[in-house]
Amino acid sequence: MQVLLPSLTVQRVIADYLDHETAEIDAMSTDLDEMETLLTERRSAILTSSISRLRAKWPMPKLRTLVQMVSGSGFPHALQGQEGKELPFYKVGSLSMTGSGGTIVDDRNSISREDAATLRARVIPCGSVLLAKIGAALLLACFVRTEKPCCIDNNLLALVPSSEIDARFLEPALSMVDINLLERSGPVPTFDLSGLRQHRVPLPPLEEQRRIVDEINRETVEIDAMLADITELRDLLAERRAAVIAAAVTGQIDIPAAEETTHD
Repeated sequence: MQVLLPSLTVQRVIADYLDHETAEIDAMSTDLDEMETLLTERRSAILTSSISRLRAKWPMPKLRTLVQMVSGSGFPHALQGQEGKELPFYKVGSLSMTGSGGTIVDDRNSISREDAATLRARVIPCGSVLLAKIGAALLLACFVRTEKPCCIDNNLLALVPSSEIDARFLEPALSMVDINLLERSGPVPTFDLSGLRQHRVPLPPLEEQRRIVDEINRETVEIDAMLADITELRDLLAERRAAVIAAAVTGQIDIPAAEETTHD
């Protein structure tokens, strides 16, 4: 592989230029991260408040009686990066890519049903809730609903709701899960699935579940839209940063100090 190799002096001039040009982009990315954290905490507080007040009024069955837990499967590198196939294939990074409705919108990976059958990858029905079951991502306690049938990799777990619980109600109901109590410490954190199965959630009648979800949505719709905007802006900033670096290194941007040093 060949690389451009200007003199050390020119290298340093270009590096100084890039430090200056990318500093503002990096600062904006940091601001977005902080805003995302605040919005996520606010959203979580709304969900927790809405669900916790139901505990004294309605039955509290164990989660294992309300959902089917489905683990993901291996996702060969050769099949990754395909777009436009029938089934999205979600990875842990997909949990942070949500639309205005709070559902996953990641279309970076997809496979056909034939490939899914070959991989023995279970097709997860729409309306399921996904979460990370291994690694640092599980500590984020991120529960995200799917809006279409999909497959998931083996770092994710799907909770497929039964007919007793509305798919839209399941997601906020899980806000009461204490991830810290269900984390199995070790070199790589893992999820205590047996503990999750024993977790209890309030279960109002289906009509009441839907009314509660509509109430929550009215309170969180603006937050979800802002979180979606943050994801889009972060991607644009990352693209802009990469473009500036590539342009400077390949000489597509005029850097006067570098040109003067080269001429000298």
